[in-house]
Amino acid sequence: MQDRINTKDGSPPDAVNISRGIFGAAVGIDRLLTLFVEYKIRASWFVPTHTVESFPKPINAIHKAGHEM
Repeated sequence: MQDRINTKDGSPPDAVNISRGIFGAAVGIDRLLTLFVEYKIRASWFVPTHTVESFPKPINAIHKAGHEM
């Protein structure tokens, strides 16, 4: 599993955290935002309230990038 998931700090991935969305908020959002800038894509994001409360900085980055939420 380690070879497929980059945890940024090299630690082994935790399947519980991945399934709770921690990987998506910590790594995935930045990757998607970078991709969207490269291809000039505007996207609509569905973000549950729990995610907004748990990961305010990445969610704010989505908003600042001009995507619909």
